[in-house]
Amino acid sequence: MTLQGYYDLQVEYYLDLVKVYDEIGDKSNWKYTASLTSLGNAYHSLGQYQQAIQYHQQSLAIDIETGDRNGEATSYIGLGSAYLSLGQYQQAIQYHQQSLAIFTEIGDLAEGEIRKAARNGEATSYIGLGSAYLSLGQYQQAIQYYQQSLAIFTEIGDLAEGEIRKAARKGEANSYGNLGSAYYSLGQYQQAIQYYQSALQLFQQLGNPHNVIICLDNLGETYRVLKQYPQAIECYQAILEIKRNLQDKEGEARTLIILGGIYQQSGKIKEGFALSYQGNQILQELGLPLSEMPYPQWLKSCIQFAQQGKLQLILCFVVGVVAFPFALVGFIVLLLWRWVRSKVR
Repeated sequence: MTLQGYYDLQVEYYLDLVKVYDEIGDKSNWKYTASLTSLGNAYHSLGQYQQAIQYHQQSLAIDIETGDRNGEATSYIGLGSAYLSLGQYQQAIQYHQQSLAIFTEIGDLAEGEIRKAARNGEATSYIGLGSAYLSLGQYQQAIQYYQQSLAIFTEIGDLAEGEIRKAARKGEANSYGNLGSAYYSLGQYQQAIQYYQSALQLFQQLGNPHNVIICLDNLGETYRVLKQYPQAIECYQAILEIKRNLQDKEGEARTLIILGGIYQQSGKIKEGFALSYQGNQILQELGLPLSEMPYPQWLKSCIQFAQQGKLQLILCFVVGVVAFPFALVGFIVLLLWRWVRSKVR
């Protein structure tokens, strides 16, 4: 099942649950507000941010009315994440600051598992704040918040058990990944690689293939920028294997196209074109017309010619011609590569 299919099922499930509580008029039940929050999270994962905001606001209103401080803070996190995705960073910061204040208050007063859960929420708020400042280009501020989240998640993960420990380890991995992105934005690529590798190791231990793909993609992009093409290729080959295991045909196709771009950047034009062609063939089988692909017309013509059974001739032509306009081809490949990379996740 694809991620979209999974979240579609979540939306269907929680909509039914919310409908049940609406019909019986039991809106003060914590399960009702929890369902609203989960519904908001599912819509957020589907990219339907206004819908997510709608359900988080419904949950927030009930939490405030019933005095559920933990639920209130959780709703603020959901709202902050939605506004962050909409690019409304100041609004996101405001909500994450509100959630941080409440979770810090709960954590200072509570003990045991309740305190650990509150500290988890506190660390999640720091991640939200870090991501907002990262998007604003305030990288040092972002790093400060990410380091605070990392310290808390690591502490909880070392002390807690069960689901709280698992959530803390996932938060720790997210903190490492976000620190990697901040240092990448600063151009400190070796530092970014170290954090990405730490995140990758944790997500592999947690068995989370989607986040493993994100880490490998970040590593691959960083290696590509450093022109360390063998390492970049290794990362995307690992992604390709995961996509195939998940039977994600579109993801497989786009990863093949990315690999093709890296091979071409490294000077292996024949291998790169063959991989890109293979990826395009899969996309064609999935019903995406060639005319809708963001390729220059000359490349579309080459692909169409190759689809007529003349792939070897095209490869020979590309290898023979590329010596002259290599810089131009490389530039076009880079543009295509960036577009496809935005889709691979």
